[in-house]
Amino acid sequence: MVIRGLAIQEPMPAVMVDRPAPGDYLLMHFYTPAKIVFGSHAFNVTPHSFYIWTPGTYQCFGNVECSWLHSWMHCDGSWVQSALESSGVGLEQPLHLADASLTEKYLRALYDEMSAFVDPDLLILEGLIKVWMRELARATRIAPQSHSIPKRLVIVRQLIDNDPARPMTLNMLAAAAGISVTQFSAEFRRYFKTSPINYVLQVRMHRALHYLSDHSLSVAEVSDRCGFADPFYFSKQFKKHFGKSPHNYRKATSKPNSTSH
Repeated sequence: MVIRGLAIQEPMPAVMVDRPAPGDYLLMHFYTPAKIVFGSHAFNVTPHSFYIWTPGTYQCFGNVECSWLHSWMHCDGSWVQSALESSGVGLEQPLHLADASLTEKYLRALYDEMSAFVDPDLLILEGLIKVWMRELARATRIAPQSHSIPKRLVIVRQLIDNDPARPMTLNMLAAAAGISVTQFSAEFRRYFKTSPINYVLQVRMHRALHYLSDHSLSVAEVSDRCGFADPFYFSKQFKKHFGKSPHNYRKATSKPNSTSH
């Protein structure tokens, strides 16, 4: 098994990554809208889509209209192939997840095992990848695919994704869906495995990562751009979500700490 590189929450400028078919697997989680291109064919992926490229497959992905955020891992070997095949997870197709927690959980565990020991335990690494792929397969089998999600919920989710900073209440979101608050809340949780307000918070938090990479913006300005009137409340929620305050996150990510891909 070979893990050639990985990154968690790596921000990218408005650009398409375009490379000839490499000889390894590429596992990627998109936090923000993006596009994947195959020759003359292209399709859009929604936030929290997961995609797995197989060895020898042309890789072209990104977003030329705005900056985007992703986590990824390049890997190869018979153990990786076995983990993917035994899990039954979908390859080279968008897999929708409710959030990034599953991706980040296993990427961090893999990174910790490889960085904390001179000789990482290969059985632990193999086990992490196998369990990750099985959890991914289970999560994406449970989560309905985008074509089966009611259009009214798709409209609301796009409304949140496109402008998360705008004022949003449960009543406003239910009105946008054209149904009662009770029905809207139940349907949203059923299809996206989280509450509407929690989804708004998740999108705002990941939008904050983009703005924090711009050091010309103060934390208060980032807070305002993400829809938080109170910078102290924003900082509290950010630390709860990512484990660091906005100031400490910016300090920790001011230097490159991931492998280029």
